[in-house]
Order: sequence, then structure tokens, then C-alpha cells
Amino acid sequence: MENLPEGKAHNMAELCLFIAKAGQCASRAYRDMDSLLERRRSLRGELKIKREEAKAGVDEVMKLERSVAEVVEGLVKRDRLLTEV
Repeated sequence: MENLPEGKAHNMAELCLFIAKAGQCASRAYRDMDSLLERRRSLRGELKIKREEAKAGVDEVMKLERSVAEVVEGLVKRDRLLTEV
């Protein structure tokens, strides 16, 4: 019987330690979740920038294709005029 209060105190101490560890795990999980969400926001920003760069590249390629088509058309006209003379 004498050991009963001591055992109860020991059990309470273990329970408190377990609760503290669980609280730390939850706190760590929330920190990890926050860092993952922040990384996700960062990646979205980077992806948006890359998407805009790719779109600008596509627009530039389309401009160059139109320019090449105009030059080819001009060369065909020139060749036709040269053969007529």
C-alpha cells in the first residue's frame, strides 16, 4: 500500500511526458505543414513565371515564323520577276 502513491505519481509523470511528446509531435507536424504550404506557394509563383516565359517564347517563335513566311513570299515574287525579265 505504501508504494501506491509513488506508483500513481510515476504513472502521472509518464502520462505527462507522453502528453508533452504528443504535443511536440503535433506542433512539429503543424510547422512541417506550414513549411510545405509555403513551399507550395513558392513553387506556384515559380511555375507562373516559367509559364509566362514559355508563353513569351512561343509568341516569339510565332513572330519569327510569320517573318520567315513573309521573306519566303518576297523571295518567290523576286524569283518570278527575275525569270520574267
